Amino acid sequence: MKITELLPKEICLYDYGNDKTDFTGVASHTARIKKGDLFVAIKGKSCAPLSLYKEIEERGALAVVTEWEEPMPALSIPCYYVKNARLAQSYIYYNYYRASLENIRFVAVTGTNGKTTTALMLAHLLSGKEKTGYIGTLGVYLDNTPLKEATHTTMTTPSAELLYASLALLASKGAKTVVLEVSSHAIAQERVAPLSFQAALFTNLSEEHLDFHKTMEEYFSVKARLVRAAAFSVINVDDAYGEKLAPLCQNPITVGVLQDASVCATDLYEKGRDGTQYTYQTEKLSFPVSLSLIGSFQVYNSLLAIAAALKLGVSVDSVKDRVSSFPSPKGRMEMLPLDKFKAPFSVIVDYAHTPDAFAVAIRAARKLTSGRLFVLFGAGGDREKEKRAQMGKIAEELSDFVYITRDNSRTENLAAIMKDIISGMSPTARRRVIANREKAIRTALSELQEGDTLLLLGKGHERYEWDSAGLHAFSEEDIVYDYLEKHTDTAV
Repeated sequence: MKITELLPKEICLYDYGNDKTDFTGVASHTARIKKGDLFVAIKGKSCAPLSLYKEIEERGALAVVTEWEEPMPALSIPCYYVKNARLAQSYIYYNYYRASLENIRFVAVTGTNGKTTTALMLAHLLSGKEKTGYIGTLGVYLDNTPLKEATHTTMTTPSAELLYASLALLASKGAKTVVLEVSSHAIAQERVAPLSFQAALFTNLSEEHLDFHKTMEEYFSVKARLVRAAAFSVINVDDAYGEKLAPLCQNPITVGVLQDASVCATDLYEKGRDGTQYTYQTEKLSFPVSLSLIGSFQVYNSLLAIAAALKLGVSVDSVKDRVSSFPSPKGRMEMLPLDKFKAPFSVIVDYAHTPDAFAVAIRAARKLTSGRLFVLFGAGGDREKEKRAQMGKIAEELSDFVYITRDNSRTENLAAIMKDIISGMSPTARRRVIANREKAIRTALSELQEGDTLLLLGKGHERYEWDSAGLHAFSEEDIVYDYLEKHTDTAV
């Protein structure tokens, strides 16, 4: 492909003229360069030292796209200077795969919490009508079947390189619609800039990523940019930021339980471990909804998904049938099946890692618990520190006992992370600090009695632990099952 087909002229600082170079591929990591590629350099990450440009040439790249205006060191290949390398990268990858993407309908789900469940539920509802893909925290799915599982490198919204390759993969499998979880980082870094979204769903907004966005207003404005640009939006207006966002959008579909909205949930009834039921209510439409998901907060996720599905052409009968069969996504208020061990207690795994998500998850678990509620969690290293004390405070106030442990400490000192968590707790808090997460889980399991619940927060679907030594295989589910195999006489 020619540069004129890959890189829009308005993104360049200078006119690239009538360059006839024919590129056979695109790369944004030096190790993946193939002969004939166009290389996109992201300042400060992909190829920060100018000396690495020699490697780019030696590996066979035919040209470089870069933000830098300094002359390249002894390069014989052309350089295309751009205003924003990330924006250029997204358009280049989009245009590289464009032929296979032109007939796909794109739907975005954004917000702080609930993106994964909402996106997967919407994909599940749409797949009753047509082949539907999902891209997000759990990987890449087609009609509820994983094509690519999540790994430690999986981001909520993949890098431009992986995103557009994944979209092309889904297109090759026949996907007509793709539902994407879209993070604020992805919006700010222009990863989805080339995509026109038919719909954008807004779940909620609470404190997160302030190490990146600095203020809640900046965080909100980034999310709002995506939602306002979509052909139509579906917004949770029971959330304060959703209420603020709705008037900024053209004819939004608003959903809510606590206040008036164009779509409401009425006659709400929580059935504990059996889920929740309610009536989906609009001015012209009313029908019963039955969810198998744990927690009344799932009502918001389902209202958003159902409203979008109906607007996108799914029939009411299909929605009613398919929403009742939607299973809990991996690591999202997932109650581990302990029947074969005849365990008299419960273990729930949830991905919550923000203060608001903590409160929601712990309150939901409390409603399912007749005995004591134990909460076990840590906090990610090299991430915003401000929320750690808040999570400690919430865990203390809403549970009966807290285990503080590791959760992807990365390069940060684990003791410092746990100290930050404890700083939000009272001196008399019922807590125990056990740095080794596996040991902490086994210790907590040994304390459980009939009617108790152990809520494991933070890891969710992840099957690794990431510390200063690197990555280690780690599965909370496997640890729980192994413990019960060894410590219960009733396992069958």
